[in-house]
Amino acid sequence: MNAGPCRQQLGERAGATPGTDRPGVRPGPSRWGWTGGRARVYTYEMPFSIRPPRALIHRLGALAVLSAVWAGSGCSDADSRASGPCRVVVSIPPLEGLVEPLVEAAGGSVRVLAPSGGSAHGFELTPEGLRAIIESDVLVTIGLGLDPQVGSAASAHPSFWRKDVVLGDVLGFASNEPGRSEEGDDHTGHDHGAIDPHIWLDPALVSRSISAMAGAISDVSPGSSELVLLAAQSQLDRVQAIDVAYQVALAPYKGRKVVTLHSAWGRLFERHGIEQVAVIRPIESVEPTPSEIAAVITLVREHNIGVIFVEPQHSRSAADRIADATGARIYTIDPIGSGDWEKMMQRNLNVLVEAFSE
Repeated sequence: MNAGPCRQQLGERAGATPGTDRPGVRPGPSRWGWTGGRARVYTYEMPFSIRPPRALIHRLGALAVLSAVWAGSGCSDADSRASGPCRVVVSIPPLEGLVEPLVEAAGGSVRVLAPSGGSAHGFELTPEGLRAIIESDVLVTIGLGLDPQVGSAASAHPSFWRKDVVLGDVLGFASNEPGRSEEGDDHTGHDHGAIDPHIWLDPALVSRSISAMAGAISDVSPGSSELVLLAAQSQLDRVQAIDVAYQVALAPYKGRKVVTLHSAWGRLFERHGIEQVAVIRPIESVEPTPSEIAAVITLVREHNIGVIFVEPQHSRSAADRIADATGARIYTIDPIGSGDWEKMMQRNLNVLVEAFSE
């Protein structure tokens, strides 16, 4: 017996009435299957004049039951989670230090997508990184235009089990957030829009993000939920201690004016009353022009600015020219670090205090 064409019984074909849209055809036996990651019921169409043997109907019915049980278990060759401990993937190194205590409590592992020592903006996603995203249980990103390639990969490869935590969304930032513009900062095709995405450099914002990350890790590791939540409370205490340290140490320098190489520090400086008068490289990946350097030199002289902050991820040649012309001192602060958020923040605070106290 030759069955007719296999047809989805969910009305997806335009104008189709499942099982009845062809003259002389009635619905045949159904079976379950997976299409695009969703359970479907398929119907074999057969002429009215042909009756399948009763034994075949019984076999097909049994297969339908087994397939439905298989589908209900959440298992399929293409859509089931690979075995192993909890796998957490983060887009940039600072996030590694924030989630690592939580992941360790769940007995899992952390993978960072951005290469060590590089910029957080627009890094290339490797094939290994894409596979890590596909196989991850939790994916933590910044959003806000900082890591769009990671978000695009996650959207292109959805999974039933993965929890996607976008910190910009967790914190409720909108694309038209006032006062946080990185004007002109398109990072050679990596436009942040109207939002400063460097939220990990503000301990107050990080404190508000811990619970979302812990919740996602707890959801995918239900046997370790209590340990994860305890680790989250300890991590929150450490982050809040860093926040207090910044408040105390920077309070005497409220009103100071600075120039920075890259517009990563606006949130942090604004919270502590420090004015960022100029940014040397408005476009992070492009060296400033001579006229742009001259404009910064003018601002440094007009505001009597004595400190310029550079970053290890970028050339400081333009900053050196400005310092030579104005006598300003150069200090290095690091927005990325090597994966330990707490050490990175403490080291940067030490540098800030040293720069302002001289």
